[in-house]
Amino acid sequence: MHYPSLPLNLVSASVLDELGQVIGQLDEMTYRSSLDILQGSSIGQHVRHILEFYQCLLDQAEGGCISYGRRVRDAEIESDPHKAIRMARHLAGRLEEVPADFSLTLASDEWEEDKGPLLFASSLYRELYYCLEHAIHHKAILRIGIARVRPDIELPAHFGIAPSTLRYRNQSCVR
Repeated sequence: MHYPSLPLNLVSASVLDELGQVIGQLDEMTYRSSLDILQGSSIGQHVRHILEFYQCLLDQAEGGCISYGRRVRDAEIESDPHKAIRMARHLAGRLEEVPADFSLTLASDEWEEDKGPLLFASSLYRELYYCLEHAIHHKAILRIGIARVRPDIELPAHFGIAPSTLRYRNQSCVR
């Protein structure tokens, strides 16, 4: 996968497709089991977290305001890998249909709930970039968990690695 030349929505769709392919290699027990190396969280919890951020953005964007703290949380996604795969595919399809960029407001009420949300000017593509970076970060955590419980699974070389890190590594090899 080569990230830089693709539009953010298509890169995100590709990231979710790849995530679904990796999940498909895991049995249900591995997917939902608490792992010490992940501080007691499961692979499924990290997958759910990735998917819900994209779902939140896509569901709330039409209203012009995004609040990731008010995303729908579906515990089935973290315990049922088949449901997670279906959701990843569904979101990837929705991402492929994302319209041109438009302005949004980001509302963050996680810090001082009693004072109301902090509001930030943003855009659909800025938030897509945030979700993409967020997904890559959690895929790095997934890489650690999967390596511990299923070292036989060969993950894509770039799985959970930021494009800037990949570029740096490639440049370092050339020197």
